[in-house]
Amino acid sequence: MMTALRVGVYNRHWNTMGGGEKYAATIAEVLSQAHDVELITYQPLDKKMLEANLDVDLSRVEIRSIPDISDARTAEYVTGDYDLFINSSYMTALPSRAKRSVLVVFFPASFVNDLNLLERAGIRILQPVASRVTKNTLVFQPESDGTVGIMEVDTDSNLRAAIRGWMAGLPPRVSNMPRSMEFLQSYSKIISISEYSRAWVKRYWGLESELVYPPVMDSNRSDRPGLVNRRKRILSVGRFFTGGHSKKQLEMVKVFKEQTKKDLNGWELHLAGGTHPEHKEYIKRIEEEARGYPVFCHFDISRGELEELYRTSRLFWHASGYGEDEESHPEAQEHFGITTVEAMAHGLVPLVYDGGGQREIVSDGVDGYLWRTFDELIAKTVVIAGDERLREEMAGRALSRSNDFTGDLFKQRLMAVLEPLIEGSS
Repeated sequence: MMTALRVGVYNRHWNTMGGGEKYAATIAEVLSQAHDVELITYQPLDKKMLEANLDVDLSRVEIRSIPDISDARTAEYVTGDYDLFINSSYMTALPSRAKRSVLVVFFPASFVNDLNLLERAGIRILQPVASRVTKNTLVFQPESDGTVGIMEVDTDSNLRAAIRGWMAGLPPRVSNMPRSMEFLQSYSKIISISEYSRAWVKRYWGLESELVYPPVMDSNRSDRPGLVNRRKRILSVGRFFTGGHSKKQLEMVKVFKEQTKKDLNGWELHLAGGTHPEHKEYIKRIEEEARGYPVFCHFDISRGELEELYRTSRLFWHASGYGEDEESHPEAQEHFGITTVEAMAHGLVPLVYDGGGQREIVSDGVDGYLWRTFDELIAKTVVIAGDERLREEMAGRALSRSNDFTGDLFKQRLMAVLEPLIEGSS
């Protein structure tokens, strides 16, 4: 009989409850069926809310709260407690001291050596200081006698605030940039969430990784969504934020407005997603741009409300990566496209930017459309919006394609990677 392992699943951003958090939480759900699993968090975490928003079962999972400390201290005082440690956090450089460790890569961080001399100097000097800046007032502090004490941090320091602000203004691949590749040596396996991310792991790090596509749809669903009699509604789903792989809601509103009195007269654009206070100005700009037009914003809605939007909409727009240079800023592309698969599973025809992981989901002209310019997006939207028979046929193929990303397939792929590690730890 297999001995139950103590498993830690780490994510810095649980409360954003996005696609990366669903991926991590589903790993916890799968492993909790045979092992003792903890979610590691720096922030207060409502497990019931997490379950409801991410559609996961965490009834056998415990929450472990720790102070917001540096990666080095987390590695030293937290990761070593586990038989199996799974780091499933975006652009992390956290080393592990667990017996067995797995790094989940949504997109790989580059390294300081990729920068020019001035950028490199700034990162090397200020990044370690910024990494210690925390909203919490307590951090671990090693004492001279070898024990671990608690120290207070002055979070109101003007210097710290200035450094934090400077770091926050940098692209994620810079502000989260590891100073060396040493942390990678502490991981037994690397998992990539898409072929796109996998290719960049190989390119940036020179390492191979295992492909495990995200879990999107319930393997046991019995209801096939109706494809007819839907509203003339275009839906886009994604968090409202700027920088990184922004979902480009503002740009979509602008291009849609131009068509409301032309080829898309009578249609509506609905934007749904989570928000964060630091992006309130971006949200305000979207609302101002949408005022007076059939554009509707749905902020921080429940899973049930989102399901209703999926069930009643015809088309799905996704614009992450538009206007970004894929060679110089590959992290700005959509790394996979969970909401695209969700839309397809609900019978929407996807029209998504031709970049990143979206190419692995949508076959242009078969189960959706890929586009490179907004003129192309509008042209393809007008075609599918004006041909109901074509839309229904393509929606049926999109629905079938979504079955390649079920929870059962995720579990099979995940356990094929983890079982050798688990057996080795027993």
